[in-house]
Amino acid sequence: MEKFRVELYLPTAALSLSAYHWTRKLNRASIYDSFYLALAENLNCQLWTLDQRLVNAVGRDWVKFVGPAS
Repeated sequence: MEKFRVELYLPTAALSLSAYHWTRKLNRASIYDSFYLALAENLNCQLWTLDQRLVNAVGRDWVKFVGPAS
């Protein structure tokens, strides 16, 4: 059986500022997606999402769509 590890990250000032910049860049009202983007960018890892509009808006190869191909 495969084991997964969950880590919690508290929003630092730098992470919050990065999330704010993503929110402004993407022109979105809610910031929660921006925190995911900022954290993935900070950790230099991929972000997988079911939100195709987010993937399209970001336009970066490290943001991946989980759902079926359209």
